[in-house]
This record gives sequence, C-alpha cells and structure tokens, in this order.
Amino acid sequence: MAKNLLLLLAFATAAIGCSSGQVRYLTATRWTASPGGQRVFYVTYYEGTCGSGFMGVGKGCKAGDSKVRRCTLLADNGVTCVDEAEATKALAKQ
Repeated sequence: MAKNLLLLLAFATAAIGCSSGQVRYLTATRWTASPGGQRVFYVTYYEGTCGSGFMGVGKGCKAGDSKVRRCTLLADNGVTCVDEAEATKALAKQ
C-alpha cells in the first residue's frame, strides 16, 4: 500500500513539474522616427512553448517563432500597432 502511494505521489509530482505553457518573451525594442517625423517603436518578441522539466530533464523552450510589431505614437499619446509580416517572415525558421 505504501509503495502504491509513493508511486502515485511521484507520478503527480512529475506531472506537475513537467508542465509547459505558451509564453511570449520580449527580446528587443527600438525607438526611431519615420520619414514623416512620427515616432515609431519596434518590438521583437519570441512566442513559443516552454516547460519547467522534471529534475533538470526537459527544461527549456521548444522551437517557437520570433515576431516583430511596429507601433506608431499618435498625437494623443495613444499607439497603433501592426505586425511587420515581412520582418517576421525573415526571422522565421526555414
């Protein structure tokens, strides 16, 4: 009985420790000015799946994608953001 309980506890711990989830990590940012004089903010980020592993095994991030967004600062201090499809495509794994 104790052996079964110990095995059940070990399995539950492994299942919780090996959990993974969708993540988004900010990788770089850059302010610049567009040719029209507007302030533009570029954001690059990684989007993928990362896991905590179990006792150091399986820990880390699996293949994901790097993405780029361009945000334009508006006169009322709001922002409008759009995906930069060409830049994202250039960063994609082949």
